[in-house]
Amino acid sequence: MIRRLSSFVLALVVLPALFASIGCGSTTSSPTSPTTVSNSYALLGKVPAAVSGVPQSFAHIFLLPAGATMSLTLTSATEVMLDGSVVSTVPLGVGLGTVTNGVCTVLPGAFVNTASATSPQMAWPMPAGTDCVLVSDVTVQEGAVSYAITLTY
Repeated sequence: MIRRLSSFVLALVVLPALFASIGCGSTTSSPTSPTTVSNSYALLGKVPAAVSGVPQSFAHIFLLPAGATMSLTLTSATEVMLDGSVVSTVPLGVGLGTVTNGVCTVLPGAFVNTASATSPQMAWPMPAGTDCVLVSDVTVQEGAVSYAITLTY
């Protein structure tokens, strides 16, 4: 009985491994370079129309768990005028900053006036912590401007 059991175990364990090794060719591959994984986020918002000639702004606040270089792309900016017409080439001011006491403060040099584009308009090293994107009216716009921004790090 023990002899039959050991033969059975041999047949179940050893033979499949033997057949698998006979049927498989041997290939070698060199290690690949590590890939960089980036995170990409879409921010959607609206900058209100100027109030009594004073340009308005909007801040997006986010938590960055580790410091990273942040790329910012304003992908669209569309203003709806008071008469209902639409302007799709509105420049906006966009900046990267940090948040202190609930206020988004743009980092020195991390602000640009730009129209929408398909490639990043800015890349800036950002510290870990509570950071922000400030989007501002730079033309004393008549209507509200809906926009889309892509952040990548």
